[in-house]
Amino acid sequence: MAINYIDIEPLSWLPDLFERVKNILCNANDKIELAICSDSYIHEVNKSQLKHDYTTDIITFYYDETKPSADAELLISLDTVKSNSIYYKCLLQQEMARVIAHGILHLKGFDDHTEEEQTKMKEEENKVLKQLFHVEPK
Repeated sequence: MAINYIDIEPLSWLPDLFERVKNILCNANDKIELAICSDSYIHEVNKSQLKHDYTTDIITFYYDETKPSADAELLISLDTVKSNSIYYKCLLQQEMARVIAHGILHLKGFDDHTEEEQTKMKEEENKVLKQLFHVEPK
């Protein structure tokens, strides 16, 4: 399990949280790496790789078309996760777990383009949060 920090100080609690989310959603053979960065970094990646000129909380990259979770990377903006945790009035760790789960769910075939897909994705994220934190997510 690799966690890379790009211009961000390491978070002591993140390796354990990442492992716990992966244990809920992933198979033993899944190889998913995590990179934590700033809003400015993820904005540049979003613009250069996806042609989206805005910041986001997560970008999910996969390198095996036939089995996306076999070799993937989640790029997460710590700045946006922090802002979202304040906005949603939850712990930073809860919001980080939600974002990690969101990225893994994309790798598992979930999408969020339509309202129906977003609802299903949110339900799956909430199941993970309930298992990890034993609370009803907002």
